[in-house]
This record gives sequence, C-alpha cells and structure tokens, in this order.
Amino acid sequence: MIPFNVPPCVGDELDYVKQAIDSHKICGDGAFTKQCNAWLEERFHAQKVLLTTSGTTALDMAMLLCDIQPGDEVILPSYTFSSTATAATARGSSMGITPKGAMRLRTKASSTQMGKSPRA
Repeated sequence: MIPFNVPPCVGDELDYVKQAIDSHKICGDGAFTKQCNAWLEERFHAQKVLLTTSGTTALDMAMLLCDIQPGDEVILPSYTFSSTATAATARGSSMGITPKGAMRLRTKASSTQMGKSPRA
C-alpha cells in the first residue's frame, strides 16, 4: 500500500508544533513565520517576503499591491478557481477572460481582445 497523507517526522517537528501551540500563535505571522520570512529574504536576496496562509489570501494581497481600483480591468484565465475572480471583483474591478484554451497572454493581443487598458 502507498502511504498517502502520512506526515514525515524527521527531527524536531513535534517540538515546533508544541512551541507554536504554547505561544497561542498557530494561524500565521508567529515566530516560525517570521523566521521563514527572514530565511527566504536572505536566501533569495528579496527585499521583502510575505507568507500567506492560502492562495486566496495571496490573490487578495496581489490585488492590493497592484492597487486595483473600481473600474480597472483584470484579465483572468478562462479556467481558474473562483477565488481568482473573487479577489478581482472584491476590489470593484471588471474582469476580462482569456480565450478558451489560451495558455498565456500576449500583451498586444490581450489589450485588443480584452479591453483598452487591463491593469492586471
């Protein structure tokens, strides 16, 4: 049998889980998140790293960082998760959808197919 969903335990994981529980910070932005942020910033020479608890949170953050405003157009792939559209429309933007089967956008083509000035 293939052991699916069996978490590996190779070191101090249980101690780390206990530390997180004892600190009452298990939802993110605790000591371990800060350590991971610092490690990623150093490892990849990044000015700032922001870890999120989900892809949905990352999409919401991306819309904020892109300063998407009501009336802006955001181009979405035709096949995506609903949270992609939710992140865009929550900021009041309109959506442009890529043509069915398009795996990537070409900037010139997308601006004529989707709208005059897509923001993201």
